[in-house]
Amino acid sequence: MSTATQELESVDRRRRSFHISEERSVLQVVRRAGVNIAIWRRALPAWVTQAVSHWLLDASMERPSVELDFSEPEIDRSALVEPFGEPALRAWLEEDLLMLGRALASLAEQAVIRAELSAAHTDRCRKLHADYVGYRLITTYVGPATEWLPDDAVRRSAMAQPPACHREANALILREGRKVRRAVAGDVLVLQGERSAPGQGAVHRSPPIEVSGETRLVLTLTA
Repeated sequence: MSTATQELESVDRRRRSFHISEERSVLQVVRRAGVNIAIWRRALPAWVTQAVSHWLLDASMERPSVELDFSEPEIDRSALVEPFGEPALRAWLEEDLLMLGRALASLAEQAVIRAELSAAHTDRCRKLHADYVGYRLITTYVGPATEWLPDDAVRRSAMAQPPACHREANALILREGRKVRRAVAGDVLVLQGERSAPGQGAVHRSPPIEVSGETRLVLTLTA
């Protein structure tokens, strides 16, 4: 187990709203009472990271969003991976999408999953927020990954009508003395949304990248 994982795992297990493990089975833990974030910490193949990084140098990819029915034996994922010219990378991404989509479909007990694979060049969601969905799976292949909060760092009362300014809103939502946590590239996050846990959805945001000029490749699956 990595040092970073050990540090996060040291949180009191009885009160933890998140679970992190290097085992894929941890994703199912998000269905437990009081848990709204599960993170599978995985290492991507080096060649995948290199190929995606090279592709991102010239990427101007839009945000295609498609619905996929994971109850079907054959699932056409080509619309999402079409922009990737290298056959080996395209095939790897298709298989990863299939594996993660089936995992979310099983967890959410929902066959149809909305999938989006896109390059991000801007700060998308600057405010800390919880999505009004059942479950959302996010993995970043290259670049800064999703930022998130454990429940005991969230001031829920500040989320009802937050200020328009994201800096002011985030300062109110984040409890004093607490810090925003960030996943790393390769991590798979499953976030419980407000639709399945009213008032307890996982609080998160996209990492700020505009100032640094970084680019991300992000897969988002929604149930």
